[in-house]
Amino acid sequence: MRELHGIRSAQYCLQAVAGTYSATDYEFTTPSTSLYSQAQAEAGPRARYEHPGGYTAKGRGDALTKQRVDGLRSQETRLIGESDCRWLVPGHWFTLSGHDDDSLNIDWVLTSVTHDASHAHYRNRFEAIPKATAYRPARVTPKPRMHTQTALVVGKAGEEIWTDQYGRIKIQFPWDRDGKNDETSSCWVRVVLPWSGKGFGMQFVPRIGQEVIVTFIDGDPDRPLVTGCVYNGDNALPYALPDNQTQSGIKTNSSKGGGGFNELRFEDKKDAEEVFLQAQKDLNVNVLNDSTASIGHDETLTVQNARTRTVKEGDETVTLEKGKRTVTIQTGSDSLDVKDTRTVTVGADQTHSTGGNYSHKVSGNFELTVDGNLTIKVSGTLALQSGGSLTLKSDADLTAQAGTSLTSKAGTSLTNQAGTSLTNKAGTSLTNDAGVSLTNKAGAEQTVDGGGMLTIKGGLVKVN
Repeated sequence: MRELHGIRSAQYCLQAVAGTYSATDYEFTTPSTSLYSQAQAEAGPRARYEHPGGYTAKGRGDALTKQRVDGLRSQETRLIGESDCRWLVPGHWFTLSGHDDDSLNIDWVLTSVTHDASHAHYRNRFEAIPKATAYRPARVTPKPRMHTQTALVVGKAGEEIWTDQYGRIKIQFPWDRDGKNDETSSCWVRVVLPWSGKGFGMQFVPRIGQEVIVTFIDGDPDRPLVTGCVYNGDNALPYALPDNQTQSGIKTNSSKGGGGFNELRFEDKKDAEEVFLQAQKDLNVNVLNDSTASIGHDETLTVQNARTRTVKEGDETVTLEKGKRTVTIQTGSDSLDVKDTRTVTVGADQTHSTGGNYSHKVSGNFELTVDGNLTIKVSGTLALQSGGSLTLKSDADLTAQAGTSLTSKAGTSLTNQAGTSLTNKAGTSLTNDAGVSLTNKAGAEQTVDGGGMLTIKGGLVKVN
């Protein structure tokens, strides 16, 4: 084989390419930040724009657009030729000389070399670009495009929920032979929810062991997105089907350890419709303005422990339009504290029954007005005691009657006085006793009558 080291032919090729390359992308942690980046190789009307750009930071985007515009320039000018030079290797450069077009007698970088050799001869075909042009290989390898798949939620051992501040989770695909079903099995994956906003929306984090549906944004395997959950043989539905096919709702599971749940369930079976709400522990309802509840039939409220109701400012009105009201305290006491005025109005009869003692204390005046009769019946002793005066007044008759003994006694003075007639009468004995003075006085006539013996006794008795 002859040793020939020369280029047999060289053809200059010029390809029209975009002079401007621009791209943009999206980063969910900084959604309002523009990632648009642009680089220009030369002035010209042609431009190339890509989305997604394949980056999540502005600085990375600027670097990529510069590399990609260099890639466009490296495809613009090429030298295609044939030679006998066996030492031509891609990535090496050579200097062309002796070409009729002197502008081509420059340094060139080999981008590809195809060898053709046999026992009798050797020849190669090559392509090269100017050495002054930054070489970027053409982006001709297609990126895999992924379709929807299922995966299991995984996380750190001993945990039931494994998430970050964005509600992302870790997953493992069924085909993954290297994954360990733990927090290292995947990158953090975002989760689709029906509603999401700035501090508001819905929040449900898929838990370890749940099966989820995974899709990929733009089919990019580097951008997985969990779009939902599905039940399987290990994770059964909360309401057994088809028996409970009219039921729907939300049922959670207490963590860690389970054994409890919060639930909002809807029953749509005809004539058995129901809305069921369970709070496994506390239920807090916060109403910033009015609250209205309308109940078409009965209401039952059962409280196992204490109940407190506070109206901070305003009125409370309870209206029973028809029926009766019963309050029963089986064990314990009842206390009513009214700081201001209290009025009780009963349209018909009122009965008060007290099994023990009854005490009524009034700091001011007490007035009892009865339009009919007033009867006070005491099985034991009745005592009327006044720190000041005690007046018994009747517009008609006033009768004081005792089955055995009636005693009127005063520490200083006792006066029985009648405008017309005053009678003191006893079937057996009548005693008027005063420590100092006793006066019986009648304006007209006074009768002292004893059925047996009448005794008037004193240190000095005057009968006039």
